[in-house]
Formats: sequence, C-alpha cells, structure tokens
Amino acid sequence: VLAENNTIRHTRYGVHYMYSDDNRLVDNVAADNGVGYALMVSEGLTVRNNTALRNDGGSGHGILAKDIEDSTIAGNHLVANRNGLYLYNAQGNRLVDNLIYRNGIGIHSAAVSNNAVVAGNSFVRNGRAAKTARNSLVAWNGTE
Repeated sequence: VLAENNTIRHTRYGVHYMYSDDNRLVDNVAADNGVGYALMVSEGLTVRNNTALRNDGGSGHGILAKDIEDSTIAGNHLVANRNGLYLYNAQGNRLVDNLIYRNGIGIHSAAVSNNAVVAGNSFVRNGRAAKTARNSLVAWNGTE
C-alpha cells in the first residue's frame, strides 16, 4: 500500500499501521493528532518525507515505532511533538536524515530497540535530544 500526499488532522492516530508489512508512507502531513504516525508490529516499511506536527495528545508521538523491524524512517520533519520519534522494541531499522525540531524529547528509545542505523539526523531546539532507558552502548552515526 502506498499512502501519499495526504493531510490528517485532529484524530487519535493520523496513520495507524498494524500487521502491515512492506507499506510505503510518503509525503504526508499529520498535524494536531494524538499520534502522527503509529507504526506497530510490521516490517519492511518505508516512511519517507512526511511531516508530524504538534501531535501531543495522550501519547504525543510524531512517529511511534513499536515492534517495527527492518524499516526505513528517512527525511521526515518531526516538529513540536511531545516525542519526535518513539521507539519501542524496534529492531534493525534505518533512521536517517530526519529533522527533529522543537519536540519535548527528540528520540525516545525504550524496550531494547537494537541494531538501528541512526545517522544524518538534525536535532534542533528539542527539550532533550535523546532519551533511552538502556544502560548498554547505543551506536549512532556509524560509530560504536
């Protein structure tokens, strides 16, 4: 499924993928929702060039990636959300070239989210750039 060039406002979830493998979400705007893009229990997603703006409801995530595997989240603008990007048990994903601007927390990684490539992202004026509950090493920008 290709979801492209949509604007979603004032809903619980702008987009909610669950058990939705190999879908593409491109050039959309999700604004003023509880969660901009809720991506759950899926693999092989492409989430590219979307905007998540002012999603600050009960959850307040620009992009929620829960149990997502082998997916690409790239070139998105995550602006003024409670959490720009929230990762929960997300494995083997590429998080690259995103603008993460004026969120409470830029990226919040929880529940053992491993093996991600996190590179080329711009963190600008977030309350906190990144938060993780893990004590182990997290590799970003191709380093360990």
